[in-house]
Amino acid sequence: MLSRDRGWKVTRVLDIVSYHETQTVCALLEEAADRIEVTWSPHYSPTHNRIERVRNHLKFRYLFHHFFGTEMGLLPAVERALNTLIEDLNLA
Repeated sequence: MLSRDRGWKVTRVLDIVSYHETQTVCALLEEAADRIEVTWSPHYSPTHNRIERVRNHLKFRYLFHHFFGTEMGLLPAVERALNTLIEDLNLA
């Protein structure tokens, strides 16, 4: 049995990307407004994303102004940076 047969409304979470805001998609969502409730995810904010904050810290504190040549040259540097960060934060 479909949710519309039971009188339920489907909730759909959409992120803010250009194809979700096209006229076609907006028209379809408007047409189905009695069956679909759309919740928009917040705009991306790297300042509120902990992983982005750690990545930026590692990049600017330990990896900035270095040329690693290849991905294989970068990997040991990232490992050293993470180990140094752990030591700096007394997490070891």
